[in-house]
Amino acid sequence: MSTTASPPGDTGSTRRNFSIEDTVWTGAQDKAKNQGLVITRALEYLLAGYVAGTITITPPAFAYGRDRVRRSADITDSTWNASDDRRKTDGLRSMAALVELLLRGYAEGTITLTFIAAGHARDTATAGRQSVA
Repeated sequence: MSTTASPPGDTGSTRRNFSIEDTVWTGAQDKAKNQGLVITRALEYLLAGYVAGTITITPPAFAYGRDRVRRSADITDSTWNASDDRRKTDGLRSMAALVELLLRGYAEGTITLTFIAAGHARDTATAGRQSVA
């Protein structure tokens, strides 16, 4: 099942809980903030990229850290469920593992988010007016 970060008509989000290394969360949160995003939106985009196949993950050989803390994010149901289906197919052990791998790659710069805006912006600026007294 393919999805985008915020599918048209998919307004149903659920608070998702997962455990992640605190340094990974903080690093990803700082990077998202620098890009003008909140961490939950960045995570939604990362999960959507994973589902769409633009982000690939090989199950890691490393052990997950012990300094994990419980975090949560509101993610659309379709994005979360599609990510969960793909992660099972890819052999990743849990959604927490997937979230940590995506956010780690994002924080370390091996995964990037690129935003492209399309459309037309009207120039509504007016020249400064001078008042005559």
